[in-house]
Amino acid sequence: MGQSKSKSQAFSEDIFHFERTYTITSKLGSGGFGQIYTAIHNTTCKDFVVKQINKKTSLKTELLEDATVPREVKTMVSISHPGVIELLDFYSFPKHYLMILEYLPGWKDLFDYTVNIRYLDEDITKKIMKQVLEVLDYLHSELKIAHLDIKPENILINPADLSIKLIDFGAATYITGDNLTTFEGTRQFASPDILFRGKYDPVNADIWAAGVMLYRLVLGGFPFKTPEDYYIQLRFPKKRPELSIFCKHLISLMLCRQSELRPTTVKELLKTPFMI
Repeated sequence: MGQSKSKSQAFSEDIFHFERTYTITSKLGSGGFGQIYTAIHNTTCKDFVVKQINKKTSLKTELLEDATVPREVKTMVSISHPGVIELLDFYSFPKHYLMILEYLPGWKDLFDYTVNIRYLDEDITKKIMKQVLEVLDYLHSELKIAHLDIKPENILINPADLSIKLIDFGAATYITGDNLTTFEGTRQFASPDILFRGKYDPVNADIWAAGVMLYRLVLGGFPFKTPEDYYIQLRFPKKRPELSIFCKHLISLMLCRQSELRPTTVKELLKTPFMI
């Protein structure tokens, strides 16, 4: 990496390089992590997404070469998959980090895509879920990474061909074989292990969350609305569309209350009749 520099030197170089290279054009949104903007590349005139992460809220950091970066950045640097948003550049400012991500005009998050569609057709759902599961299989098997915040808001979809990209690795962690005790994902997609036992397997957590998402796509609601619901048998509402036995079977596997009875890998899910 060359001669070491002071923090102020590094910050100045990053700020200068960013301002010379990009111009912020609009604000897309915000969250607990910081802000999301669009930016234009000053030379190529291409559009990009800029994710700003406040350093005070970025508690999980890692060393990448000789720099301290958010774990989200180190995680994404290792990912190369068509079903994951691409991280293109990264900057460190005194109070925040900036991630430069690919911009996908016309794409929506899966929540917005389905907000006016009460129930998704099973064939469409299968096409979407197969891509999601293939991405998770790649992350779990090849990179030993768990996403830990699988939900429609973190899936971008191209309405033209239903291709997807997984986004937001802010809660992601490495799979070490040990159970985890902290959770930073979304409560409605959290497994009983996370909510009631305090220890959970990260692969199992991704499988459960994907199961909740599958249920929502085809039935339009959450499978468990209160803590008590987790202790009763999974129900398929009669006033909703009648699902195929293959779809029900997959949902039941992914949302099995006993974690030891759930599939232990995404590969098992991809081999079920609904996914074939």
